Amino acid sequence: MSNLTNEINPWEAYKKAIQSKFPSILNQLNAPATDEQITELEAKIGLLLPEQFKQLYKINNGEKQEKLCGILLGFHLYSLEDILREWTAWKEVREELSEADLNDMSECATSAPLNYIQKRYSIPQWIPLCGDSGGNHIGLDLAPDSWGTPGQIITFGRDEDDKIVVAKDLYSFVKRLHRITNSDHFAITKEEDEDVISLNDYNHLIDYLKSEDCIKENPFLEGFGGII
Repeated sequence: MSNLTNEINPWEAYKKAIQSKFPSILNQLNAPATDEQITELEAKIGLLLPEQFKQLYKINNGEKQEKLCGILLGFHLYSLEDILREWTAWKEVREELSEADLNDMSECATSAPLNYIQKRYSIPQWIPLCGDSGGNHIGLDLAPDSWGTPGQIITFGRDEDDKIVVAKDLYSFVKRLHRITNSDHFAITKEEDEDVISLNDYNHLIDYLKSEDCIKENPFLEGFGGII
């Protein structure tokens, strides 16, 4: 039981940190998902999900998207239903495009670090976990390129030709968000009379993660270069 507690700790620690800066944000979180709900999602997408994903979602099945600002430094953590909806939308995009069109759209794709992410426009093994409501996501990569790790966290989506590895796995991603929350890059600002999170004047998590200031602070990625 102690191992499970230790595994879950990064998410609980992050929730405590974000609540200290933004007290009302935990009110958006959903109740836990059941094993049956997670198994049903796996069956529908035809993929097995990492254990860390299952543990986190058995604490909170994503969040309600009623407010502008989501718990993941502005991005909303998708519920299992949201994940299936977004994944299905990308499946339909791939089905509507010819193989030639998909290959053409993949020509612009890049991976940072090199050879960690497949240079593709979209593949079924990219599982969206959160996003900007405009078709851009941070999510699980279950089919990495030759140097990548299954379960690594990446950026992908409509405007994300230049994809980056954000962390080696889900809990490393949560730890990284925790560090950012405790940094001087984190601020609460107002948008449309609602509290929102600003990251060094960026209101978009992917843009911030790709920014020069963020790269300087994290010269290599959690778990890859020993950054703790």
